[in-house]
Amino acid sequence: SDVRYSEYLKKFFNNDDKMLTKLVKEHQYRTNRLREENEMKKKAAFVAANNMTTVMLDTVNAGAADVFSNQKKIDVESKNLQAQTQKFSKQTAQWLTLVQNFNESLKEIGDIENWAKTIENEMVLIATTLDECAKQSSTPSRSSVPPPSDNSEETNVAPQ
Repeated sequence: SDVRYSEYLKKFFNNDDKMLTKLVKEHQYRTNRLREENEMKKKAAFVAANNMTTVMLDTVNAGAADVFSNQKKIDVESKNLQAQTQKFSKQTAQWLTLVQNFNESLKEIGDIENWAKTIENEMVLIATTLDECAKQSSTPSRSSVPPPSDNSEETNVAPQ
């Protein structure tokens, strides 16, 4: 029975030895396979992260390029607007000067017109006065003004 038991043990351990070796080899194969798969997945993840980073940077850079381009356009338009504003300001100043000169001319015309009316009124007054004087000298009256003498030096001026 001891012999049998020992044979049994030898047989069992021999089979187990082969089985254990087989299990170890399978484990090593699976472990290596998992390492390779993990390495491939790690490389794929790295490539995907790199691609995503590139795409994101391209998007951000494109946006930044658009902003930079728009800023340049705004600067150009701002300079154009400033130049146009200065031109408009000068033109407005010229127009104001013309309007002020026109107003002064109108005032002068008004002053001349007023002067002419004043002269006209004075001339009418003088003419009326001369008419009155002529009428009074042609008709005798009791006025204190002596009648004109018939001297050849004096002449009567009649209104016309």
